[in-house]
Amino acid sequence: MSNKIEFTKTALRQAKKLPRSVWLRLVPRIESLAHKPLPAGSKQLVGLAGVYRIRMGDYRVIYRFHKTDKVITVVKIAHRREIYDRLG
Repeated sequence: MSNKIEFTKTALRQAKKLPRSVWLRLVPRIESLAHKPLPAGSKQLVGLAGVYRIRMGDYRVIYRFHKTDKVITVVKIAHRREIYDRLG
């Protein structure tokens, strides 16, 4: 059974600001989280329970995986130099 994928308002706003070519490459990676929420290369963020990140070149997707609810919430999408600002 697949997990449901949701986006925070912040993540949607950030997605709209991404270059189209980057967004088109990120979409399949984000969609694949529905079937495999912890893919190879994903990493749990230190000090944040249930919060993970995946990389795509210089961009990062931060998401929360709710195992009991089978929901993945995309929290932030941004360039690596700005992704971790005010995260917590």
